[in-house]
Amino acid sequence: MPHNLTKQPRRRHPQRSQYGLTLVELLVGIAIGLLLIVGATSLFLSNLDASRRLLLEARLNQNLRSAAELITRDLRRASYWDQAVPKMGSVDNNPHQGITLDGTSDISYQFDAPAGAASAAGFALTDDYRIRMTIGQTTQDLTDPAVAKVISFNIIESKNKIDIGMQKIPAATPNTECLTERRYDITIEAEAPSDANVKRRLETAVRVRNDRVGNCS
Repeated sequence: MPHNLTKQPRRRHPQRSQYGLTLVELLVGIAIGLLLIVGATSLFLSNLDASRRLLLEARLNQNLRSAAELITRDLRRASYWDQAVPKMGSVDNNPHQGITLDGTSDISYQFDAPAGAASAAGFALTDDYRIRMTIGQTTQDLTDPAVAKVISFNIIESKNKIDIGMQKIPAATPNTECLTERRYDITIEAEAPSDANVKRRLETAVRVRNDRVGNCS
């Protein structure tokens, strides 16, 4: 059989219509990719900022709570006199019964320390936005300036006088004695030094355990 009769004809593969992306498709793909990247970046930055603010709020809140706890705990012992019971009913008055409130943010008082010596103490808001505690000759910052910028420290005093119906000694003194209950409402407002939008307000109340006894007038 002739060779040319048995040879199969060569099949031609159809030519492909394209070998890649067109310029328009490439630009559209890049644009979509950029939009996804921008969205993901924006979400990441938003979460990062929220985490940063939560951390600032937590540190600020903790710092204010620690300061308020120290203030309330120490102020309760104001006017403590270790001779109050032995000299009850005598003409001697408690030398520490006075509590001085200077303005709205400075308070000072005295008490008998465990060692027997009288100690002066107090709290005040400084010019550089710190709450400072003073005991004797020692001062200590209760708030950390790197964490809290205290913009307001207010103390409001309220008194309740109770006539205990006891004549002073000597009896020639006509006035009766009154027991004065003293309460202090304390408000602290502060913001984070690195972000003024992060603010906290804390309120607490203190009742002095050592009531003042004196003239009812």
